[in-house]
Amino acid sequence: MISARVGDNRGRVFIDQYRCDNKVPAYTITKELFMNLTSDTTDKRGKNLVKSFNTGKDNEYFGITKFNKDYLSVPYLLLTDLLLTRAELYAENGNLTAAADDVNLIINRAYSDPTGKIVTAVIRKDALISRIRSERRLEFFGEGDRLQHLKRRGYNPAQTIRNGPWNCPGLVLQFHAREAGVGFEFNGTGGCN
Repeated sequence: MISARVGDNRGRVFIDQYRCDNKVPAYTITKELFMNLTSDTTDKRGKNLVKSFNTGKDNEYFGITKFNKDYLSVPYLLLTDLLLTRAELYAENGNLTAAADDVNLIINRAYSDPTGKIVTAVIRKDALISRIRSERRLEFFGEGDRLQHLKRRGYNPAQTIRNGPWNCPGLVLQFHAREAGVGFEFNGTGGCN
């Protein structure tokens, strides 16, 4: 654990990129994601983890408030990640009951009133997989999880990420121009955004 007690704040550079309590952050979220998180008033994630700034003005932006801390511990493994991964695998293999049970654990925790949001095994397989992926998107925004899972599902040649092919060179590992040196070759962009 990184804490003030030991004076270890290695995560400060990361935190400061998202932190929105004292300045405009370097990284914000899209209006679309903000609306996904806040449109359901029973979703506790939207109430506690994001905020709109300069609402309705030309300089409106959407910040992530979950990084507004001086010290932040980053776990290696989360039960939520395990449950959502297992739910997706169960659903893909046709065990809709087990998949629904796993995703419902997340739904019950995330919503102040989960009535009407609980998933049952009578749901279509593709709808259940879509719901599981939607809950993952809402759970792990801003944590680097989304790209990992989009790449994992990239076996579909039609899959695009920000209008680029799922296997676009340079999509996952990009280098800043100032990193270039003698003999260094950049990854091609190939339409990656």
